Amino acid sequence: MKAKKKVETSKILSKKYYDPKHPGSYGGVKSFKKALGNLKVKEQDVSDWLMTQDTYTLHKPVRRSFKRRKVLVAVIDQQWQADLVDLQSIAKYNDGYKYLLTCIDVLSKYAWVIPLRDKTGKTLVEAFKAIFKSGRTPRQLQTDKGSEFTNRNFQSFLRENDVHFFTTENEDIKASIAESALIIITIIVNCAFMAMKDNPVPDIEYVFTGVYTVEAAIKISARGFIICNYTYLRDPWNWLDFIVITLAYVTMGVDLGNLSALRTFRVLRALKTVAVIPGLKTIVGALLEAVRRLRDVGILTLFMLSIFALIGMQLYTASLQHRCVKLSDNHNMTDEEYYEHMRNRSNYQMNAFGVELICGNTTDAGYDQLLYLKNNFKLVEKSVISSKKGVGASEFL
Repeated sequence: MKAKKKVETSKILSKKYYDPKHPGSYGGVKSFKKALGNLKVKEQDVSDWLMTQDTYTLHKPVRRSFKRRKVLVAVIDQQWQADLVDLQSIAKYNDGYKYLLTCIDVLSKYAWVIPLRDKTGKTLVEAFKAIFKSGRTPRQLQTDKGSEFTNRNFQSFLRENDVHFFTTENEDIKASIAESALIIITIIVNCAFMAMKDNPVPDIEYVFTGVYTVEAAIKISARGFIICNYTYLRDPWNWLDFIVITLAYVTMGVDLGNLSALRTFRVLRALKTVAVIPGLKTIVGALLEAVRRLRDVGILTLFMLSIFALIGMQLYTASLQHRCVKLSDNHNMTDEEYYEHMRNRSNYQMNAFGVELICGNTTDAGYDQLLYLKNNFKLVEKSVISSKKGVGASEFL
C-alpha cells in the first residue's frame, strides 16, 4: 500500500516539476513544496524525491555557510583592510613590479596603492612605512591568511606600531572591502588603457579579463548561477558583468574579421562601477525609475508635436515645390521659351537617387532641404522637435 502511494506521489511530483508552466517547476525543496499548494505531500517526501532526479542534483546550486567577522567601525582609522593584486604576467612592462598593495580605511574608504617587486615580509614592511608616513595609522588591520601578511617580520612591525592584526575567518573569504577597492581600481585602470590611442601593454587585456572572471566565479560559487532565487543571473546588475566577460572571451579567442566592432563593447566595463559601489547603484536605480515615470509625459508631448507636424503638412504640402532647374545656354529667350525650359522635366536637377531636388524661388537659390521637409511627416516631426528645442527655429519657421 505504501509502495503504491509512493509511486502515485512520484507521478504527481514529476508531472508538476517538469511542467514549465507550473510555478514550482525546476525549483528547490521549499519553493516546490510551496507551489504544490494544498496537495498533501510532506516536505521530506519532496526532498527525497528531488534527490532522485538528475535534473535537480546536477544543477543544484552549491551553498556553503562560512563564519564571517562583522565589520563595525565608528571612527576613521579604526580598521583598515589590505590585499595584494598579482600582476606577474605583465611585470616586464612595469619595470619588474609584480604586485599592487591595496590598503583601505573601512569607514572613509580612503585607499593607498603601492607597487611591489615581491611580497616578502621586508618589502611589505617598507610599503606600510611609506603609508604610515602620511600621518595615519590604523588601530586594526584585517587581511586574508596569505603568508605575506602572517610572516614574522610583518607581524613584528605591526606590534611595534601598536596595530592589532587579524585575518578573515575562513581561508576562502577575502577582505571584502579591500577586494571591492581592487575591482574599482582595476576598472579605472582598464578605462585609462582603453582611452589610449596606442596600448603600450598588449597583454593587459588578459589581466583585466582574469580579474573580472575571478570576481564572477566567486559570486557564482557563493550564490549559484541561475536556477534558484537570488542566484547570480537573477540579479539584473550582474547581467552587464556576464555580457562584458563573455564578449571579452569571444574577442580574444575568435578571429572576428569584419566583426571586430564587437571590441567597442569593452567600454561597457566602465559601467561595472555601478554594480560595485552601492551608492551609485541607488542613484542609477532612482534615475531609471524617474525615466519610467516620465513615459506618459513623453507620449503626451510627442502626440502634441505630431498634431503641429500634421498642421504644417496640411498647410505647406505641394505649395513649396520649386524645382532646381539647370540654366539654359540661350540667354536671349522669349517668355514662352523660358516657360517651356522651366517646365521641361529633363532640365530638372536630380540627386544621386534620381529624385528631383527642391530649390528656393530665386535664381541661384540652391537646394533647400527645409522645403522638402514640409512633404515628409517624419522629417516634419523632426523639424518641429528641433524648433521646440530652439535649434534652427528661425530657419524652420
